Amino acid sequence: MVLARIAWDPRIAGADLGTTPIFNWLLYGYGVPAAAFWLAGNMLRRRADDVPARMVDAAALLFTVLLFVFEIRHAITGGDPYTRSNTLAETALDVSVGIALVIGLERIRLRSGSVHNTGALIIAALTLFAIVFGLGVSENPLFSGEAVGGRFINLILLGYGVPAILAAALALLTRGHRPRWYSATAAVVAVGLADPDGRHQHRCRAIHLFRGLARLWRGAAGGGHFLALAACPRGVRRGGDAHRAQGLSDRHVRSHRHLPGAVLLGPWRGADGDRLVLSATAVSETPP
Repeated sequence: MVLARIAWDPRIAGADLGTTPIFNWLLYGYGVPAAAFWLAGNMLRRRADDVPARMVDAAALLFTVLLFVFEIRHAITGGDPYTRSNTLAETALDVSVGIALVIGLERIRLRSGSVHNTGALIIAALTLFAIVFGLGVSENPLFSGEAVGGRFINLILLGYGVPAILAAALALLTRGHRPRWYSATAAVVAVGLADPDGRHQHRCRAIHLFRGLARLWRGAAGGGHFLALAACPRGVRRGGDAHRAQGLSDRHVRSHRHLPGAVLLGPWRGADGDRLVLSATAVSETPP
């Protein structure tokens, strides 16, 4: 009956939803059922982890996700969740909430049944999709040209800084509790979101970053160490042409080029996996 009511009018109060963020009919229409389902699921699981308990747990997850999604959309669009609006702020909030929900479910699933485990995987997959194709492509200011605000407190901090911290926390939380590729993927996402060298004028470096992250994921999933995840973005740094990968030949020929601060020889697969960093003085100037 509750699901039928939501399907009949997801806005709960129709066009009279109002413009007040958070404290509106969405909080009542989705928040109260979500809280009731969470309480009922906890009570039923004390008896048995059976079909009724899992149904209630699934409803709790569904209404929790719908509550956050509709509240975010309501706040971004100024009161009408049906308005078409694809912005960096909305995607950033959805991603942050998604990762936070996954972190919570990862803790809950260690003590509960399979519904929370399945819910964590589904929300993680949807959030990863939003990160790659939302923050990484469609809503990326590098490509959309959207204004991001002030110098430090801006949409970049909201869209990439906060999710990076949450993804790193997820990577640490799931170590030893999930397959290695799961934690490695979370760590790679954290590194990609926190890349300090993203610049509006260096659009093509995003391509090299994604290529490096894909290569890093293969290495980490096959037995790499988490220390390598933090050092991966050093391959994309200032200096050189924006459309070229920063390799040995175009990074260390001239003395005025910026040099990386650390050398990491990781066990990556492929012939070009290990790279040697030389000082500028050790490389002679190429004759004309």
